[in-house]
Amino acid sequence: LHPALFAAVFGAIGTVVLEREERIASLIHDLRIKADTDGLTGLFNHRAFQTRIRDLVQRAEGPISLLLLDLDRFKAFNDLHGHPAGDELLKALGGRIAHSIRDRDVACRYGGEEFAVLLPGSDLEEAGRVADRLRVHVVGEPFRLNELEPVRVTLSGGATQRRPGEPVPDWIARTDRLLYRAKDAGRDRILSES
Repeated sequence: LHPALFAAVFGAIGTVVLEREERIASLIHDLRIKADTDGLTGLFNHRAFQTRIRDLVQRAEGPISLLLLDLDRFKAFNDLHGHPAGDELLKALGGRIAHSIRDRDVACRYGGEEFAVLLPGSDLEEAGRVADRLRVHVVGEPFRLNELEPVRVTLSGGATQRRPGEPVPDWIARTDRLLYRAKDAGRDRILSES
């Protein structure tokens, strides 16, 4: 082959290979995002939560706090209005949570009607302020869902700061116990350790 023709053919092949590599990289990136995202709320999912919490603990240079939040009386809402309305409510709630936290915070759908918010760089006092702001934002304005009268909901939750050296599962369990204490105490509250 003539050197100029060889260079043109080789260049064309290189361009095709590069374009395919870029397309593959883009597809992998998209798959990673989909694998970490809750399809209903658009927040991180439980799997991503587990990854993020461990990463934050390993890199921590300061306090980290955790909020576990549960939508009160969600089963009754579903029973009364149906699961499509329940899905709509969860989606709207996820949006409110995402808009109520700081850029550095990590909001996740923990499962069902439970949500988790990781607060890197926040001590328990700051976590309490974030939790109160979140609860007021959720409770304060009714949700306007398709074909339903405006719906008011409440949240219960637990807020904790990770203790030095505390294993992640123990920290999550400690926060979860506070969430259930908030439920038992009448709901519509977020309890933190004193």
